[in-house]
Amino acid sequence: GGYWRSPEELRNETLATEKVDVYSLGNILFQMMTRHEPWKWLEPGGRPNVTIVEAKKRRDEMPFFPKKFAQSRDVHTRVLYFSTVACYRDERR
Repeated sequence: GGYWRSPEELRNETLATEKVDVYSLGNILFQMMTRHEPWKWLEPGGRPNVTIVEAKKRRDEMPFFPKKFAQSRDVHTRVLYFSTVACYRDERR
């Protein structure tokens, strides 16, 4: 569904490129890091419905990350965080 689909897929872009795969990797890294699926459990205000998530993705917004990941003293956690963010950013895909 819309929780896992890339922005390119939601925009019905005719050619699926490696951007879709990179975004999917971001979803996997997000779940590895947070132990939660993206968009489902960590969003401020609770779990948004799929329509809201799809609208956010069309605006190239990312799922919410608790600050503890970006500010972690553990180098592996920080690398995983920044790698996940890079997968979600449009200029990286």
